[in-house]
Amino acid sequence: MIRDRADETRELLSEILIGLIKLMAPITPFLAETLWQKLGQKEESVHLSLLPKTNKKKIDEELEKEFMVALKMIEIGLSERDKVKIGLKWPLAEANIFTKEKLDKEILEIIARQLNVKSVVIKKSDENKIELDVKMTPELEAEGYAREFSRNIQALRKKAEMQKGDLIELKVFCSDEMQKILNRNINFLRERTNSKKMDFVDGKSLEGFTEFQIKEFKFSVKFL
Repeated sequence: MIRDRADETRELLSEILIGLIKLMAPITPFLAETLWQKLGQKEESVHLSLLPKTNKKKIDEELEKEFMVALKMIEIGLSERDKVKIGLKWPLAEANIFTKEKLDKEILEIIARQLNVKSVVIKKSDENKIELDVKMTPELEAEGYAREFSRNIQALRKKAEMQKGDLIELKVFCSDEMQKILNRNINFLRERTNSKKMDFVDGKSLEGFTEFQIKEFKFSVKFL
């Protein structure tokens, strides 16, 4: 949920991680100690550190309740996606959420992001359920291909042991139809693949290119 805010949440995540390791220590002493040493903490051993103390001022029971409802709705929504065989990378237009619970705007935005839908509509009901608008428009389909294409490039970058900030020049060979589809989200593709330049080539020479497939479309890519 906070992947895009990793830099600003690092300190908080570190506090949570260290606290969890301390709580694990009496139950899984060797695993906890291994993690502790890898994190390079000041105390020589996790078993020499004090257990974390509860800060009741940070407990927000109303927020916790809202998140429990949100997580339940996300679970239901993902199940509905699975039923209709639409992968999470493919955006949908809308989700109708049926619940008697009150959810604020921020919680609804989290549900929308986790279900990859453009909007959510709350409808009062005693039964918790979700109805997804599964109609695929050309715009939604183009975004889905862009996300899947980016995921494949990111996997190739990782395999090449590239760092997040490393810029590439990306060359792509694909069908004319797919080229038009990808061009709908060209700025998104450049940003997600960290490409300072992205060119479509004619396929006359594909030496050193890597192939992958998304649905019925084939791609050959190479980056410098």
